[in-house]
Parts: sequence; structure tokens; C-alpha cells
Amino acid sequence: MKRNIEIHDVRYMMTLKDMRKNIYFRVYDYFGLDCMEMINNRLMNSEYNLDSTFLSYLNDPSIRIVSMRMECIDVLMFNLLIEIKSGMITLDFIGYNSRGIAKLLSYCGRHRETRRKKLNRYVIHYLNHRMPKRGG
Repeated sequence: MKRNIEIHDVRYMMTLKDMRKNIYFRVYDYFGLDCMEMINNRLMNSEYNLDSTFLSYLNDPSIRIVSMRMECIDVLMFNLLIEIKSGMITLDFIGYNSRGIAKLLSYCGRHRETRRKKLNRYVIHYLNHRMPKRGG
């Protein structure tokens, strides 16, 4: 039995902007399982979830974070902590996706409320100190 997606099944999580197409799109959470994008009033499955795949998606230079709900940041940081502890986020991953990580850290730096939780501060500190240094 196929279930239709009802409007109360999805929650707004964040707004991103594609600079290449010059469009804003909203990202919704579907029961905590999947991220869905609303582009031109069409709800579609996204290429990422709220984990390290989101950092890989942000690595695209044309994608920019416009706004994120605090709840979304908490879930993202918790999932990143699990991947850090399991060894999935290595120095190679951080080096390859450094642009996406820098975008997330920049957003967290502009919004002080993201650092209220100890877990968020730990993940931000970990990613910040593992980033490749500029200059060389």
C-alpha cells in the first residue's frame, strides 16, 4: 500500500540557495528518515541526509546556506559525532569536503545559538581543528 505524503508529515528544516540557478529551495524532514527539497512548489527527494552526505553536498561552490533551524543543527551535529566516533570522517574526508565544512562552520560562527550545546561545541571544535590550514 503506497502512502501519500501529507503536509503534516514533513517539517521545515532549512533554506539553501543555488547561486548558479539563482533559486532558493527549502529542505524538509520526512519523519526523521529522509530530506526532501521543495523547488518550484514540487517536493522531491534530496541527494543527502543530515549527516556527512550533507557536507559533501555543500562542497559544491554554488550552494549556500541561507537559514537553518536549531533543531536541524542539533540533529546534524549528533549524526556527525556518531560518524566521527565510528571513524567515517577522516582527514581525507575533511580535506576533500573542506569547502562544505567551511560553509557549515561559517554559518555556525555567525549564529551564536548553535554553540549552546556541548555536543555542538565539540563537533565544531573537532572540524575546525582538522581543517587544512591556508597558506601552507
